[in-house]
Formats: sequence, structure tokens, C-alpha cells
Amino acid sequence: MQSQANPQSIALAWNAAAKDLGIQFISPFEIATPAGKEAYIGLVPFFGRPYGTLIAAAEFASGRLKVSDPPDHPGYFCSFLADSYELYDRKLFVATLNDWGWYSEQTPPSWYTGKQDA
Repeated sequence: MQSQANPQSIALAWNAAAKDLGIQFISPFEIATPAGKEAYIGLVPFFGRPYGTLIAAAEFASGRLKVSDPPDHPGYFCSFLADSYELYDRKLFVATLNDWGWYSEQTPPSWYTGKQDA
């Protein structure tokens, strides 16, 4: 049995995070590739890599994460998010953003520590 986190719910949760945390979230987001356009739930600029983090829904098969052909887009990080990101939880999202890291010369948000939870 395969299941996938709900992309619409993840987008709504990241929109809530953007509003609460004072960050940008662009949804939907597409990247042009030689094979055509690739669509993502969204992009979180300044976190993860210089161009930001691409958000995708994780697919699970037999309880294990299934990733076929992870994207290779220089300057971007891609995160496959599980259903725990379908509802906005400030603590989880702040921990995630701190884990991804800040990649901008602009001043990071006041809550950003850059410390990864162990």
C-alpha cells in the first residue's frame, strides 16, 4: 500500500508558517529542466541552499520513504515532507528551518538560531 502526504495541506501549513514566522513561501513552484517543467508544492527562499528549498510531498511504500530520481537542481535543496507537515506546528517548522540553514546575506528572522536539534 502506497500513501503520500497531502500536498494541498502541506502548502496551507507553509503559508501559515510564512505568515507567522515572517518568511517567504512561493506556491506552487516550477523549475524548467531539459526534460520539461517540474512542479513542486512550493519554494522556501533563503533556506537550505542559496536559491532555497523545494518542497515535495513524501511518498511511502510499505512504511518506507520512496524517492525515485531525487531532483538535481544546483542552488536548490529539496525536502520530501511527511504528513507531519500537513498542519502548522511552530516548533516543528522552526526546527526544520534551523536544520536547513539560512543562505542569504540578508538578516535572518529573529527566531532563527541555526542550531540543529539533536
